[in-house]
Amino acid sequence: MIDIEFLKTLTILYVEDDIETREDVELIFSKGFKKVILASNGLEALTIFNDSLKVDSSIHIDIIVSDINMPDMDGISLLKNIRLLNKNIPFIITTGYANNDNLLKAIENDVSFLCLKPINMKKLILQILKLARATYNHKVAIHNHNEAKEYLSIIDKVAIVSKTDTKGVITFVNDIFCDTSGYTRDELIGQHHNIVRHPDIPKSTFKGLWETIKDEKEWYGKIKNKAKNGDSYHVNATIFPLYNDIDTSIIGYMAIRFLTTDEENQKREFKTQVRDLVSKYNSTIKDLKSENLKLKDNTKYFDAKHLKNRIIQEKKKSDKLVTQVHCYEYEIKNHKSQIKDQRLLLHDKDEFHKELSNKLDSQESLLNNELNKVTDELLFVKNELKDKNELLHKQSKIILDLKDVIKHT
Repeated sequence: MIDIEFLKTLTILYVEDDIETREDVELIFSKGFKKVILASNGLEALTIFNDSLKVDSSIHIDIIVSDINMPDMDGISLLKNIRLLNKNIPFIITTGYANNDNLLKAIENDVSFLCLKPINMKKLILQILKLARATYNHKVAIHNHNEAKEYLSIIDKVAIVSKTDTKGVITFVNDIFCDTSGYTRDELIGQHHNIVRHPDIPKSTFKGLWETIKDEKEWYGKIKNKAKNGDSYHVNATIFPLYNDIDTSIIGYMAIRFLTTDEENQKREFKTQVRDLVSKYNSTIKDLKSENLKLKDNTKYFDAKHLKNRIIQEKKKSDKLVTQVHCYEYEIKNHKSQIKDQRLLLHDKDEFHKELSNKLDSQESLLNNELNKVTDELLFVKNELKDKNELLHKQSKIILDLKDVIKHT
């Protein structure tokens, strides 16, 4: 099945001297690819490709399809020149007949695929898709691999790191490992890792550990170790397999540990990230090895030496990441200081509110006393009014009685 969405991300350089063939193929390619760049001969195509490599160029060519017999520069010569500039870009040659000499020359110059004319466009597009996808996946695997190495370089600054062969013999330790264990690097390299094993740890723990990592899985857990001077120290450990550069066979193991002592607590915040990075690193390595095998079987344009040089150059980026980590640590400390200041301010405000509340309670008590006094006075007045009303009533009755007496006399 053709992945139309992926094809629409690709730019193809199509080289053909026959005008009719060039126009027919362009018509089909333009419907599926992001962009189709045309050239009528090898010299013109080489100029276009050179321009695409310039820093300010807006063109990025993903794949080249070229006829073999052309004026000025044929397809084989174009392939040779392209390989001097880029050893990895997929290059497909189209030819009307299979010539042994041309076939050998094409193979010697790492041709990706030979397509016989008349061109079967569906098969050609499927082959383009296959080659472009393999190149894309390989670039992603390399990117993830380099990113994982950069993170591991950062972890080396804050964690206890060691590597062993498949039998547990130490092949690498970092400075923190030496500082924590009390051993020098020369005393550790070549020794079995149980040199720091504490006798309190049961054998069953290490049996389970080895079963896990030999099964190509990560092991996580707490371990008690013993330093050279006999002191014990506890660590949270992550152990995972290391793989061969050529295939996916295990060549050893890496362990990343974080001290659980109080003075190392600020480093333990990296632990969760480390586990994710280890899983990502392990998965990336396996994907990369698998991708290398696929590229080795299906194409001949993969250059391991060139890749190695690029990896070495990319390692320099780790220094920038270390600087960023230091910046983050400074920001965290500054943030903690600000939180402390805010807590003190809130405490002062709380004391003020308590004092204000006490004053309000005192005023409320005074008001209640005044209210009680007023209530008592009102009650007294009310009683006086009641007595006066009763007196008035009696007086009114007396007056009425007097009136009646007057009438009858």
